[in-house]
Amino acid sequence: MKANVLIRLNEDVMDAAGKVVKQRLIELGYPEVKGVRIGRLIELDVESADQAGTKERIAQMCDRILMNSDIENFDVMFSED
Repeated sequence: MKANVLIRLNEDVMDAAGKVVKQRLIELGYPEVKGVRIGRLIELDVESADQAGTKERIAQMCDRILMNSDIENFDVMFSED
């Protein structure tokens, strides 16, 4: 089973990289861009048939190593690829 873990900064945390990208996009002629938040995607290939149990294990992985829970949050999406 494939799991995609999307990690993003919490909404109350300033995203300096997103601010820079937003400014550059506006300078390049894209004034419709009103905000940019930068995150990261972690792709996991896991051996499991239990999606709910796997999601719990991934939450543990996020808490232990994949993210900083003080400033980040995560979403998990599964695919069968």
